[in-house]
Amino acid sequence: MSVTDDDQFAAYGGANYDYLAMGPSGFGFVTMAFGNNPNFRVGCSAGGNIYGVFGYAGAGRDDGDTVGPETNTYTKNAGVFGTSLEFTGVAGAADALQPGVYGQFGDVSGLPPGLTAGVLGASSLAAGVHGWSQRITAWKGNRKRPPGYGARPSAPTASSAKPAGPRSDRASATRTAGSAATSVRYLPAYGGPQPRLLALPVRRSKRPVSSVNRGRHRHSIGR
Repeated sequence: MSVTDDDQFAAYGGANYDYLAMGPSGFGFVTMAFGNNPNFRVGCSAGGNIYGVFGYAGAGRDDGDTVGPETNTYTKNAGVFGTSLEFTGVAGAADALQPGVYGQFGDVSGLPPGLTAGVLGASSLAAGVHGWSQRITAWKGNRKRPPGYGARPSAPTASSAKPAGPRSDRASATRTAGSAATSVRYLPAYGGPQPRLLALPVRRSKRPVSSVNRGRHRHSIGR
């Protein structure tokens, strides 16, 4: 193995690459540090017309070209793009007073300091974090949910739905599951009901309820 050293190296033009590292080895390119303190303000500065940094992990398919899922409108261009057929495409981890992954949409002002999370999103125009799935209509988490949450609600009836109006696309209906009430928010734009936590105990009257009062109570649930 030969080693060449100099103060600076420059590459002027090339075919498909200017620098090429050929393994096998532990690392393709390395920035050195003395002790625990790196010697660089920025370890790597990379910019590109399609991707600033492109990385993949694990073996690709036998065609020699496919190393991850097919790209879409969100992944065809990116500052940092990671993909894999076997492992996590991009991961962020922190063990301090900062989030593991931070995402921002637009210019954000007034963001409170000290927020910690595995994933923290901030936005001035839309939701900070948004999830979408072809099969699952709600996010999944490991927090405990009240009884009745997660069951597929039935379509609202005339007695439980709100009357049509300028906000009819956000009308809500309430159904009873066990001893808890679950509010269901109907958003036709998303093609189905979106469950929302309410978890309020159902009131039970100590006095006998007549059939007239029972009908009034049932009709007032969705108001």
